[in-house]
Amino acid sequence: MPIRPLLLTPLMFHVHRVLTASPNRLGSGVKYSAKHTDQTLDVYGMRPSAGVGTREAPALVAIHGGGWIGGSSFFFGGMVLVHKLVARGWVVVVPEYKRGFCQWPSQLECCRDALSWTRQHAKRYGVDPGRLHVLGQSAGGHMAALLAIEEATAEGKGDAIKPPLKAILLYYPVLDIVLETGHGEGVRWWCGKGKALLRWYFECLVMQQAPRQGGGGESELTRWSPTHQLEAHLAETKGRNTTLPPILMVTCDSDSAVPPGPALRFASLLCSTTPDEGDERGHHAGRCGQSSLLVNSFEDGLAVQVFEVPGTEHGFDIATHATTHQVSDAVVAWLHTKTKNYEESELSNW
Repeated sequence: MPIRPLLLTPLMFHVHRVLTASPNRLGSGVKYSAKHTDQTLDVYGMRPSAGVGTREAPALVAIHGGGWIGGSSFFFGGMVLVHKLVARGWVVVVPEYKRGFCQWPSQLECCRDALSWTRQHAKRYGVDPGRLHVLGQSAGGHMAALLAIEEATAEGKGDAIKPPLKAILLYYPVLDIVLETGHGEGVRWWCGKGKALLRWYFECLVMQQAPRQGGGGESELTRWSPTHQLEAHLAETKGRNTTLPPILMVTCDSDSAVPPGPALRFASLLCSTTPDEGDERGHHAGRCGQSSLLVNSFEDGLAVQVFEVPGTEHGFDIATHATTHQVSDAVVAWLHTKTKNYEESELSNW
């Protein structure tokens, strides 16, 4: 990763926190995992006015990035989006998860538990469990994608998690950790054997396993690679009825940390699927869209929509600026197409 973004990151964090005060919290420091009891989450939303009955709002579980071993909900880059969704009556859940050099997959287990907790406590926070969405940024996008594929695979095997996810949002996500070439070519002397930097990083620092020679660790890596898991899922279903919810991906055309190539390949896999007429979500399969305009430049019923944000670097939305608001507005508009039955008139009660 270039030095310039690393030097700017602390300043961006500071500017981000100054300009984005926390929206209203319905819960703070809530423990959510029976296994990882030290982890907590915050719940953001609007409290009902006096005399108003129980609502059923759409909800978003937002998973922050940080390279699996760092990051924090305190520095979550999606707070501008959270503000905009809360103002429209949404409930947003932002969990912490295991950080530091802990043994993978503790991070993923935490995110899975946070999703389960949200389903279980939907009524308490006025959430419609049938309108549950997941957002992940960078490493959080990697885990959000894995969870979505995991649930889709379970549904395909008759072990469906109910109700299913409504949609997935992936911001500059890590979707392929098996790449041997590509990003990282210039650091062969560090990674050894020509391994891509991202693969070396995940294998050595996240999984805490020494790089294996001769491909001995390939199966373990593909297990945690969303692209390879999606390929396996599509192979099982013969490219039909993926059971995956619609996916929106936000990529950065100048991303020096996670180039958008693997994300576009992930999207192309979804675009190659065919619908199953017996599945109510089948109309999403096999259709995709890509745009860099970000102003209502999408249509409903797509398997995957890609927003490529011009002139942006990885984690651009950590800082609050015009592009962050523009992208957030486009994401809100996209989400609105997935929750059309949530009338904005309900906001008058909050």
